Amino acid sequence: MNSVDSPSLSNFSHSAELFVDSNNREAETLSSDDEEQVS
Repeated sequence: MNSVDSPSLSNFSHSAELFVDSNNREAETLSSDDEEQVS
């Protein structure tokens, strides 16, 4: 069981990091777009 759970856990944490990273990039893009629209 452990040998199966460990890889899936590491894959889940890795995909979670990618998900958060992509969300941060989208937030930065949205904020920069808002600034352009205001100016």
